[in-house]
Amino acid sequence: MRADDSEIAWEVRMDIESVDIEAFQSALSAAAKSMELAVSPAQYELMGKHFELVLETNRQFNLTRITDPVMAATRLYADSLAPVAWADEGNLSIKSILDIGTGAGLPAVPLAIARPSWQVTAIDSTGKKVRFVQQAANDLDIKNLKAKQHRAGEPSFRQRFDMVTAKAVGSLQNCIQISHRHVNTGGHLIVFKARGLSDSEQQQGIVEAENHQLQLVDVCDYGIPAGEDVLEHSLIVYQKIGKL
Repeated sequence: MRADDSEIAWEVRMDIESVDIEAFQSALSAAAKSMELAVSPAQYELMGKHFELVLETNRQFNLTRITDPVMAATRLYADSLAPVAWADEGNLSIKSILDIGTGAGLPAVPLAIARPSWQVTAIDSTGKKVRFVQQAANDLDIKNLKAKQHRAGEPSFRQRFDMVTAKAVGSLQNCIQISHRHVNTGGHLIVFKARGLSDSEQQQGIVEAENHQLQLVDVCDYGIPAGEDVLEHSLIVYQKIGKL
């Protein structure tokens, strides 16, 4: 174990002993209300239990460096719910979701909890992360969530979905390259980004989208209260306008 890993593990042990789930749920509730999302107390509780599992698993390998309950509630969980708010506003009918590079199950787990009618598939190239997400789904009885070890776009994985999400998996160009094959005709690719994309990344995204019959249909800016700060992010939304 490297010295920095040891430091991370110690910090996580301290967090597990002192984690304030009430603070987590309160911050998540406030953030969801700011996004005009209807989330039940039972759903907040499930997300809190998933967060506890994430912290516990951090003892074995690093899933996240965000271990403060309030910051996790806003930056990990509420932020993951942004596609729900976007879909609700557009009154979209969605049946299937693919989360690419899910890591600890974000945004897959919050999406599956918040919308039980959505069938969510979470993929990651790292086997231990996939096993964690699937075990968490089993333990928390999240029946509409399945985790699989795949790389997006690889020959062995060719499923298509109504919505594909990509959070923290690279540039717009890279997100489009690895995910375009998985978007149903008429479906949407949603890329999470911080506000203020560079002109070059925006232009590269436009060109890459056109190459794969994806049309930019929305840039949804949103702000989530995160303690004394506001998390300012954007959803870059593309729609598949033609067959592969």
